[in-house]
Amino acid sequence: MSEVAVVAISTARPGKEAELETALRALIEPTRSDRGFITYDLHRNIQDPRTFVFIERWASLDDLQAHAKASHIRAFGARSGELCESSSLHILDANPVI
Repeated sequence: MSEVAVVAISTARPGKEAELETALRALIEPTRSDRGFITYDLHRNIQDPRTFVFIERWASLDDLQAHAKASHIRAFGARSGELCESSSLHILDANPVI
């Protein structure tokens, strides 16, 4: 199976920016040990500092799906409702169209 790219966007609830950033940063080290990890980088939106974006790359869709079931991701998911005003996940073929 081919590599997949992911863009995961989380916007903090007002006043929860620091808590969300801390929670997202806590995902980085354990995720970098997950099978199939290639890149997992956290960015902050310059135009909207409440919005954080993970740019990810995984060896396969199966590896991404296993990552989604990892305990650190499930624990974050349990808290995301209190921290995030909105979130979205975009799973892409890692090979560019052009």
